[in-house]
Amino acid sequence: MREYLIAEVAGLCQHYRVQFHHSADSRRDLGNGVPDFVIAGPNGIIFRECKSATGNLTPAQASWKWTLRANRLDWSVWRPADLKSGRIRAEIAALALRAVCL
Repeated sequence: MREYLIAEVAGLCQHYRVQFHHSADSRRDLGNGVPDFVIAGPNGIIFRECKSATGNLTPAQASWKWTLRANRLDWSVWRPADLKSGRIRAEIAALALRAVCL
């Protein structure tokens, strides 16, 4: 189910034309616990960890969570229920919205 969630998030990012990065195999990355997605658009940047309905953060992931939040950056966990509720689509779409100049 986690792989499905990751594929859906990537598809939504492409649909809304926001920039995103997902490390397909974090075992090859230097460092541990980096969020699954970094997503950026005209309205900001968010960091999201994708977990199953019952998945827990590792200590390294929790460290990233608190470090990013301490710097007032938007970090959160997405779960399959967030896809169904529309939360993920809404958060990605919000990054893509452009301010209207009057």
